[in-house]
Amino acid sequence: SRLGATAMTVYMIVGLAGAPVFSKFQGGFGAILLPTFGFIVSFIIVAYIAGKIVEKYGGLRSYIVAALVAMSVNYLFGTNWMYAAYK
Repeated sequence: SRLGATAMTVYMIVGLAGAPVFSKFQGGFGAILLPTFGFIVSFIIVAYIAGKIVEKYGGLRSYIVAALVAMSVNYLFGTNWMYAAYK
């Protein structure tokens, strides 16, 4: 969970530093205003939550639950950011 969240944080920092790693090969601090940046932020939260679920329970069932919970959190956070960006 910690390593996954750290990896996603590094990904976000690299993109904000200017590397073209975001959608449409964009990067830089202006990416915060993009509608899809909410999904980038949610990747950090999702990696931590999914990692904790798998670490705690293990097994196939926990992987399925972790994937479903992670997808729900990702869409919940990302779509709300997108909605706010378009408003």
